[in-house]
This record gives sequence, C-alpha cells and structure tokens, in this order.
Amino acid sequence: MVPRRLLSRFGSARKVVEVGVGNDASTALEWIEAGVAEVVVTDVHPRDVPPRLLFALDDVTEPRASVYSGAALVYGVRLPEELQASAARAAIAARAAFAARALKDEWADLSHLYGGFETMGGGWRLYRDPLGR
Repeated sequence: MVPRRLLSRFGSARKVVEVGVGNDASTALEWIEAGVAEVVVTDVHPRDVPPRLLFALDDVTEPRASVYSGAALVYGVRLPEELQASAARAAIAARAAFAARALKDEWADLSHLYGGFETMGGGWRLYRDPLGR
C-alpha cells in the first residue's frame, strides 16, 4: 500500500515507474487510481500486467534510460538491498525522486547518492535531493 503522504506528493504526476514488479502489480494500480497518467512497471522477466499498466522488460542494474525518462518518481516495493542503489541511480539519471519499501528491513546505504531521506510511513522512504545536483 502506498502511503497517503507519497500519493499526495506524486498522485498528479504524469509518469511513475515501478522497479521489479514481480507478480504483484497492486501498488502500481494504486497510482492509476490516484490519477497518474502513465504507470510503467519493470522486471527482468516478462510479466503479464493489467491493461492499464505499461510493462517494460528492464534490468535496473543496466537500465534503459527511455524507460525512466519523464518520470516524476521511480520506486520499488520490497526492493532487495542489492538493487536499491541501482534503482536510485536510474531515478537520478531521469531527474526523478526515488522511493522504496525495503524487503524486510534491509536498507542499502544511499548516503553516497543522497543527503538523506524522508520516512513516509508503512516502511517507505523517499529520497529527493541527490548529492551533486
């Protein structure tokens, strides 16, 4: 479930991208219900997703810029620690914010990419101001 604070900040975005959708697109559908025009979900394996979502086959460790271009937010749900920095770099390259809800409580140290994060509730963190930008 996407925290209300996160929905209120990005619910009117033109585009958001979920990294590593797996078999559960329910979070992505929340963005559609909030009014986001384009919700792209990615995975390294082909996935069937509901028709209102766009699927992109993408490995976030070697992201295709076109997938993330124009996004206001790149996020991951239950994103493993080893993929968090790659997802954050994809967000930075797209000039997007990055949000994540970690798998268990396994957080990567992103201090080399961001000055800090904001806790959004429900186990989510929002990273907005990358270092060096």
